[in-house]
Parts: sequence; structure tokens; C-alpha cells
Amino acid sequence: MRIGIYNRWLHSLGGGEKYSLSVASYLQYEHQVEVISHSYVAPDIIEQKLHLDLRATKFVVIPNQKDY
Repeated sequence: MRIGIYNRWLHSLGGGEKYSLSVASYLQYEHQVEVISHSYVAPDIIEQKLHLDLRATKFVVIPNQKDY
């Protein structure tokens, strides 16, 4: 199964990011997981700071849309 996890504040690497990326870390072994955000954060920085194995997770950057 292909799974997308959207995280608008990925660059902050805070508590919410720890939880959503923990889900990605768990699911990546049996599914194709993509974390979608508006800014690039190197996976090795995420792994070091949050102590998560995300080697099989793909990170996708999309343009930020203006709020209207």
C-alpha cells in the first residue's frame, strides 16, 4: 500500500513531528511511505534528532500555497 503523511511543520522537528514520523518509521517496512512537506529537511538530520530509522521512507517537498 502507498501511504502519504502530510506534515506542514516538518522543519520544526518537534513533538508532533516525532509522532507522525514514528508512524512512518513503523509503516515503512510493509508499505511504501512518503512524508510530504513544504520544506526539505535532510533525513539524516531527522534520524539524529528524533532517533528514528527512516531509511525506507521517501520525503517529498511541495510548494506552499498562500492562505486566503
